[in-house]
Amino acid sequence: MKTIPRLLLAVLAVATAPPLFAEPSANTTTARIIGGLPDGTPPPPEPSKPGFTVKPSNLLFSKTQQQGGRTLTLGEIKPIALPAPLKPTLPAPTDPAVQEHFKALRQVHHETSLLLVGATISHLPDGSVHSHVTLQPLGIGEPVTFVSSADFGLLAGIRSFIDSAGKTHDLIMSWSVEPNEPSSTRATRLQRNNDLKKLPKLPPGPATYTLISGSLTPTTHIALKALHHLYQSEQPRLLAAHQARELTRLAAIKSPPPLPKNLILHHWNIGQSTPPPVTQGGTQ
Repeated sequence: MKTIPRLLLAVLAVATAPPLFAEPSANTTTARIIGGLPDGTPPPPEPSKPGFTVKPSNLLFSKTQQQGGRTLTLGEIKPIALPAPLKPTLPAPTDPAVQEHFKALRQVHHETSLLLVGATISHLPDGSVHSHVTLQPLGIGEPVTFVSSADFGLLAGIRSFIDSAGKTHDLIMSWSVEPNEPSSTRATRLQRNNDLKKLPKLPPGPATYTLISGSLTPTTHIALKALHHLYQSEQPRLLAAHQARELTRLAAIKSPPPLPKNLILHHWNIGQSTPPPVTQGGTQ
């Protein structure tokens, strides 16, 4: 029995390998959320920046005044020698190193689409939720409008997700809740009740949707199914993150605004003579 040369095996492996940008077939991947869900936790504070001190001998003029509860100090100083601006150097796209970098990025990051969503959520008297949604899938289809039994206010916490076909979607959503306050006028309540009666009837059970206008492409259809799947499978997590964001928002509304910080502004006249040399230590 003859042994197949290693070189031939390598050629056969490359020839039979799937293309780099092959679209995964539907239902081969479990839809999942990418990254964490915002829960109102503020980002960590930025590291403090090194201070800048002006020597009294370099201060030509200074004036201090109060503005909006803070102290504002304006000062003119002697010119500072600044280094020449750096000229950006961009590698050529045909550079082999650049090509290798792009190839590595393609292998790690899948094709990504952007979904723009606007939703109005209505809480019905029977306790159910209807979301009137307009979705604009950039580059993969036309806008569609649908009514969903999923509370899209909870889905607003999702920034990116992967659908069942393995495609990545970034989500940008604006949403609002239809007011249902007891103080509403009788005419407003009657109009709202009439509007609710016009909504399509959605079956009870797992979250689903009914298309009102537009035409779904296969990619948009899979993305919508993934969003509703995530709403069902991740609902406790989505609800907890939503409630935490609301608590943070309400606390921020009730808390007094932060006091403004004092500000010191230094400037110099660029029309003056040759500036003095820069001294070490960040002090002028």
